[in-house]
Amino acid sequence: MSRDLLKYGLWFVGFFLLQVLLFREVERQVAWSYVQFFIYPLFILWLPLRVHEALVIFLGFLLGLLIDLVYNSPGVHASALTAMAFFRPFILSWVQPREGYNVNMSPTLWQYGLSWFLKYVSALLFLHILVYNISSFFTFYYWKDIL
Repeated sequence: MSRDLLKYGLWFVGFFLLQVLLFREVERQVAWSYVQFFIYPLFILWLPLRVHEALVIFLGFLLGLLIDLVYNSPGVHASALTAMAFFRPFILSWVQPREGYNVNMSPTLWQYGLSWFLKYVSALLFLHILVYNISSFFTFYYWKDIL
C-alpha cells in the first residue's frame, strides 16, 4: 500500500512538473495560438480503479489548482480536471467490459484493449476539453467558438 502511495505520489508530481516545465514552454514556442498541450489529465485517467471516487475528485481538483497557480488562470484547469474526475466512474460503467474490471489494475490500453481504451480516453478527454473551453470563455456569447 505504501509503495503504491509513493508511486502515485510521484506520478502526481511528475505530471505536474511535465506540464508546467516542459509543455508550457512548448505552448510558448508554437506559432499557432490555439495549440495547447495537456498531459496532466493522464494522471486521472491512469489511476487504479480501486481508488475511491472522492479521492480521485480531490486529486483532480488539487492538480488542476496547482496548474492554475502556475499558469495564472482563474480555476480553468481545476474545473476541467475536477469535472473529468467526477464523471470518471460514469464513463467506466458505460464502457465496462463483459467480464468486468480488475479493481487492482489501472485502466490502460494493455489491460483492456484498444477499442475499450479509445472509448474511455476519448469520452473523458472530450469532457475535459469541453469544460476547459467553457470555463475559459465563460460566456454563452462565444458558444460557436467553444464548440
